[in-house]
Amino acid sequence: MGHNLALLVGVTACVFFGAKQVLLDSTRPADFLAAVQKERCTRTALVPTLVSRILSFEELDRYDVSSLNKIYVGAANSPPELVRAAEEKLGVLYVNAFGMVEGPCAETRPPDDLYARTSTIGRPVCPYDTFATLDTEGRPTPRGVEGELAAKGPGIFTGYFRNPQANMQSFTPDGFFRSGDLAIIEESGLIRITGRIKEQYKLENGKFCFPVSLEENICLASFVQQAVVYGLNRPYNVCIVVPDFDVLLDYAKEKGLPTDIKTLVEREDIIHMISEAVTGQLKGKFGGYEIPKKFIILPEAFSLDNGMLTQTMKLKRKVILDKLNDRIEALYKEDK
Repeated sequence: MGHNLALLVGVTACVFFGAKQVLLDSTRPADFLAAVQKERCTRTALVPTLVSRILSFEELDRYDVSSLNKIYVGAANSPPELVRAAEEKLGVLYVNAFGMVEGPCAETRPPDDLYARTSTIGRPVCPYDTFATLDTEGRPTPRGVEGELAAKGPGIFTGYFRNPQANMQSFTPDGFFRSGDLAIIEESGLIRITGRIKEQYKLENGKFCFPVSLEENICLASFVQQAVVYGLNRPYNVCIVVPDFDVLLDYAKEKGLPTDIKTLVEREDIIHMISEAVTGQLKGKFGGYEIPKKFIILPEAFSLDNGMLTQTMKLKRKVILDKLNDRIEALYKEDK
């Protein structure tokens, strides 16, 4: 319940409409599907990675999830093929959602067409909020022109507590909150996220990379739970992967391999298998220069306990990269 999507869709909606709420302490597809079948759930809130794991679960057809008619998916970008696959395999309406703790929230609506559901985050949730895109000077850009997504209105918070410097950086003089996301607001009012300003960087060849977009797609690979892509001023990108340990252990048992996680992630055949899965997930969607060339596989997930995630479950990119700096440097030194 640490994310506002779960609070809005899961808690608030149930309270307002008197619905039964089913809580799970597991992200295993089998546990989720069993709960839907047993409780006859009609709505749920998920992240794209979990949707992908459910769709690729080999025993999906054994469960009756016909009661489920709508899924709200946020926290990361949902690729068009994931939306289509979910609607086809699960028979649900896929609601593409965007939200921040600071307030800006948007989502697609049931009447929206397939394009809106697969390629946009819909329109603002609060009808009294104003969304705009800004250029590098903070000036509004026309409809159809990329800029930083910003919002103003009663659904937006008024500022960070006792942090005037952060407020000065985050708000425009006329009160628009800067989201840090690149977006295009189309003539129809639909909003399309195109990147993330803060995390973008240039490779050695001068080409820009948006690691968040890469990471979101990488996490749709069946063996991947979390991922961090790095390549600032480097000849190519490398990728830090936290495997989906349940999927990895099932694979190890099937192949007669050791079931100790630390042993598994150091095996060359496992590293090769995961790197091939990641490369296959990215090919055709990203340029060859963006696809990671080398990988680090970790035996432990990024979490609040080990200091790798924020309270809102976002990756602490700098902390992760600093901790793994020696291993990252070792990958690039192999080329010398």
